[in-house]
Amino acid sequence: MDMDRIKIHGQDGCDLFEPNEISSVWYRRELPSIFSTISMSPEALEYSRSEAQIMLIALKEKLAHARWVNKPEKNRIASDKLSQLRDARLRGFRVPKTLVTNDPLAVIEFARECGGKVIVKALRRGTIEAGKVFYSNLMDIALLQKHTMSITVAPLIFQECIQKDFEVRAIVVGVTCFGVKILSQEQEVTSIDWRRNPLLLKHEIFNLPTEVAERCITMTRSCCLWYSAFDLIVTPEGEYVFLEHNPVGQFAWLEELTGIPIGKKLLEILTSDNPLDNVL
Repeated sequence: MDMDRIKIHGQDGCDLFEPNEISSVWYRRELPSIFSTISMSPEALEYSRSEAQIMLIALKEKLAHARWVNKPEKNRIASDKLSQLRDARLRGFRVPKTLVTNDPLAVIEFARECGGKVIVKALRRGTIEAGKVFYSNLMDIALLQKHTMSITVAPLIFQECIQKDFEVRAIVVGVTCFGVKILSQEQEVTSIDWRRNPLLLKHEIFNLPTEVAERCITMTRSCCLWYSAFDLIVTPEGEYVFLEHNPVGQFAWLEELTGIPIGKKLLEILTSDNPLDNVL
């Protein structure tokens, strides 16, 4: 790559740009560099990937002037689920009782305190390898006792199981919060984690209470993010419970199912020429 010019691959070929011609970047996540056309040893592959990573760091520096939605380093910091829970509680959300550990005895005692069952989910990564997703699971004490050795492998998040009426995916873009109601309890397979089959479920555009939307927006902005996707539980009593928010969370299926204009708002952010918008 000529560091004074940037080549962007599109459907119709490649275009070369001066760095200052690029005013905004829609960034989700990086994937490991692939060198499928060359046979190399594991050591050589690791070296090549390391060198490619250095090049990406240099590219980010070249585009430091641009509006990143979101900046990669801000995504990493904001993705800390434990910090999210503390922040959400401070801002007025109810959060589930939570234990993070790889100690089976501590987990079993915690499950007893939570009525004999807990929700188990990953601390950071939701995928193990291609095609294998770590969904949230409900485990009782007998099942925890059966899998004590697996629990010791790595720290996990264990939370109380909170009764749901429905769930909400709230998407923050700038200072706008979009809400979509997900009727996750209509199917048993999605009652614990709607990601198991979201297209099976009814989705509805949902107007969040003003104070709930403002909490989501404030949390997003305090993390220096333009965008984040929030997962909330609404209990049968109408209480809003914060689970987590994902700075690189998906939204396209929400538009496809409901027509909610999230992409349009993102485009406004990416194409705005207001210099004050670059405060993040």
